Order: sequence, then structure tokens, then C-alpha cells
Amino acid sequence: DEELGRVDLITDVFGAVSYSERVDLVLNKYLRVLNDGGAIYIHGISEHTKIFRKDGSEVSLAQWLESTPGLAVKVDAVALTITPERTGIVLPALKLIGGKADAPPRREFQEI
Repeated sequence: DEELGRVDLITDVFGAVSYSERVDLVLNKYLRVLNDGGAIYIHGISEHTKIFRKDGSEVSLAQWLESTPGLAVKVDAVALTITPERTGIVLPALKLIGGKADAPPRREFQEI
């Protein structure tokens, strides 16, 4: 975090969120370094990423993020925009349980 410093905008265009096996760690890092009032822009990944909750339900990445208290999530045709409404938000841990190399990759995660 010290090396990156604090930022107002994070753009992830088929970057770490698209390819990481631990998308939760990437997003939590983004949330930690974001200044108050900042935003995270993630290009075209939500519908390619499924998350299976502990209760067995299946949601998209956008739906999973929208259910996190303190996060405002805007979904449009090509991107997610995430705006934290407060500091200290920590997303639940996820583990990669499946996927397919594609453009972008299709992946499935399980809450742990």
C-alpha cells in the first residue's frame, strides 16, 4: 500500500480483477488505497464472473458487490463503477473453483 500510495481513480480494463485467482484480495487492495470520494472502474467482467455464496445461491460479481454494505455499484453495458461510501470495507474471502480461458476469462468463485 505504501508503494502505491493513495489514489482517486482505479481503472481495471481486463487487468487484475479479470485474471486473479483471488479477486477478493485484488478488490480489497483497491478499496484500501482509494481516497475518500474515489471510484473503481472495472471493464466488462461482471457477467463473466459467478460467485457461489455460502448459502448456495449464485450471483454475478456486480450483484455480490451490490450486496456489500457501504458500496455503491453502477452497472452499465461495459463496466462496473464501484464507489465506497465509507472507509474500512472488507469483502469476504473467495476461492477460485472453476473457469475457462476466454476473452475475458469466465470464472467461478466460492465464498469461504
